Amino acid sequence: MTRMLRTFHGMSLDYTALLPCLRDLLQLRTIGRIVQFPSVLPAVGESADDEIALAGYERRKQVKRLREYASIGSQSTP
Repeated sequence: MTRMLRTFHGMSLDYTALLPCLRDLLQLRTIGRIVQFPSVLPAVGESADDEIALAGYERRKQVKRLREYASIGSQSTP
């Protein structure tokens, strides 16, 4: 273990018992540690199938519009 980990790391077996102590700001300052509670973060970058399908549809519409503009532009040139 590194010195920093030993100095600043702490783990509670019962967070519900620890919470009342952490409500007091003076006591929280004396602990001198960063308090982290276990949580699950949502996965970044996950998209629903509907969102992926909609993005593909929008992309195809954009390509169709660009092709139409290109064909109109090529017809007007002498």
